[in-house]
Amino acid sequence: PSAGIHIESGSGTMVVANTTAASNIVIANIYVQETSLRLINFTNSANVVNGAYNIYIGSGKHYFEDCLLDGRPELQMNVYLGYSRSGNPKVKFEDCRLIGGGYAFYAQNYNGAQVTFANSSISGTTQATFYLTSTNVDCINCTISNLRVDSYSWGRGSTVRIMYYLEIEVTWQNYKPVPGAFVQVFNASMDFVYGDIADENGTIGPIVATSRTIHASQGSQREYSNSPLHMSAYSAGLKSKDVKQVFTTNLDVRILIFDYVAPVIYVFTPDSGHSQNLTSLQVRGMSTDVGAGINTTYVSVDEIEWTLVSSNVQTWESIMELSEGTHTIYIKSVDEAGNEATEEIKNVTIDLTPPMLEVVDPVKPVWYTSSENYTIRGRVNGEVVLIINRQEVDVAPDGSWESTQEIHSGVNEFVITAVDHVGNTYVIGKSIVRDSTEPKLILTSPEEGMWTNISQIEVKGITELGATVLVNGDPLPTFDGRFASNIFLTEGANLVIIEAMDKANNLERVERWVYLDSIPPSLQVESPRADSLVSTRYLPVTG
Repeated sequence: PSAGIHIESGSGTMVVANTTAASNIVIANIYVQETSLRLINFTNSANVVNGAYNIYIGSGKHYFEDCLLDGRPELQMNVYLGYSRSGNPKVKFEDCRLIGGGYAFYAQNYNGAQVTFANSSISGTTQATFYLTSTNVDCINCTISNLRVDSYSWGRGSTVRIMYYLEIEVTWQNYKPVPGAFVQVFNASMDFVYGDIADENGTIGPIVATSRTIHASQGSQREYSNSPLHMSAYSAGLKSKDVKQVFTTNLDVRILIFDYVAPVIYVFTPDSGHSQNLTSLQVRGMSTDVGAGINTTYVSVDEIEWTLVSSNVQTWESIMELSEGTHTIYIKSVDEAGNEATEEIKNVTIDLTPPMLEVVDPVKPVWYTSSENYTIRGRVNGEVVLIINRQEVDVAPDGSWESTQEIHSGVNEFVITAVDHVGNTYVIGKSIVRDSTEPKLILTSPEEGMWTNISQIEVKGITELGATVLVNGDPLPTFDGRFASNIFLTEGANLVIIEAMDKANNLERVERWVYLDSIPPSLQVESPRADSLVSTRYLPVTG
């Protein structure tokens, strides 16, 4: 037969998959003129007709995938593109191997064609790699041995572009990606080749870029090379150094943008020297960076442990728990390029101890007075504000203070508060009772003007609860306001003074005269005499 498969005319697409062609003669292993061909996992061997074609194609769209096209021993063309009666054919080879033959690909169509080789190899041709007529060929990531391009002597010429994959990664000097970086690529002549913006990972591509271009026309050819490529990147007003790379194969390139300017930290609160009486401390501020931008901000108490407070934002805030005492707060900001800045907030004091407050007068929690005014006195220590019943009292340099208060009849309550510079308070309450009435004093014994021949008498009576009883200056015990005690008398007149003094020092006084007569009277009988005898019934007694 003329071919293993021979389709002279028609339309549509013929698919040949997982097939081996061998020992076909006359024209080709596969011959299609006006039908599209899709050739998948195709292999041919044992070519028996020299000067024929392995594959002959014409009009349509043709696709070769994972094929081994063997032009040995002496096929004229491994793949031949003949005249197209309808439009410009399109041909694509992907993951294919073309071996031997006079030409790997021969294009005779005067209307032109578009041909693409991707991830394929061409080797062993005896005359040239390509013979082209008004055809454009793109070879993407291909291995081609001894590339040579022949062309038809007439026509508008053909182009072969040797292309590879180019992937670009833009990072800072610490190899951290630079999202949104603008990248420019220039060729060896510094002509613009490509430009784009890096994605969120700082990468571009992989893209397909041209390494060299061959223009073939009327039997001659000219070659242009883009290699080496010159690449640069821009971000945040910073430009990378120029990266120069030979581009004759797939290329992965890293472009470094250098940023050596550290961030600037602004602390809003607290200031150095800050003091408070709470363990929770709010730290707030902002970090800026004119280059790579802020990446992370950390805070630490006394550089013991660092806590992350923000990522990729300028403003930051943290609530920190501190122990009582004086601390240093550290803030550290790191930009995307790895530059660090540190700020210190020194002498941050947590003071939980109330101030010292002493009231020396009145001493007791409840105090009695009969006065209309009373001076309250005491001492404090350190920088303290003293307040009595919401009124501030001046404190002397030595910490002493006093305040004279008006005392109304009855109970007067006083709240004495010491407040230190961070708000710690110490409170003492005092009650001052004003009592201007003398205490009740009822004396039941002795009676005024009493005579007695006994040297001890009982002093007994009743007074108000809490009052102190004195007899001639000596205190007497009281029980529920009652008192009773014996006192000694001297011969003759004795003034007994009984005093009752209440808690407000009001005094009631009672005086009694008591007379002691312990000497018997003198008695002498003059008449009658003892042992006398009389004769009358009436006896005069004299003495």
